[in-house]
Amino acid sequence: MSSHPMNDTVLRAVHELEADFPSHRVEAHPDGEGGAIVRVHDLSVGDTYEPSRVWVTFRIVYTYPTADIYPHYFPESFQRRDGRPLGEAFSTTVVELGPFKGSMTMASRKSNRWNAARDTAALKLHMVLEWVRNRP
Repeated sequence: MSSHPMNDTVLRAVHELEADFPSHRVEAHPDGEGGAIVRVHDLSVGDTYEPSRVWVTFRIVYTYPTADIYPHYFPESFQRRDGRPLGEAFSTTVVELGPFKGSMTMASRKSNRWNAARDTAALKLHMVLEWVRNRP
């Protein structure tokens, strides 16, 4: 991997995340290709889950905004309070994303109709969180 800093479009996406999630710490690290590895801390996922507040990690690739933000990673300890499985679109995997390494719970929510003129990294994070909160 080369040592390119975040490109301007990716940097704007990070600033938008900071603006959309003002009470949450947003960590962003260059991925070496012009993109970023991002972790947003202390996000509420609702009382259905333990923990009910988590970080979420994802990669914004250098081709953003034409590329979807996918997948999103939650802590490995992320689970339902009622003991039921998390369900479809979740799996546990070992991840190596810049400084964020180890076993994590992956939420696979690909946007098949991603529209670079409308969709953003911040909007995608809002949509993933809303999907998690509203699961039965």
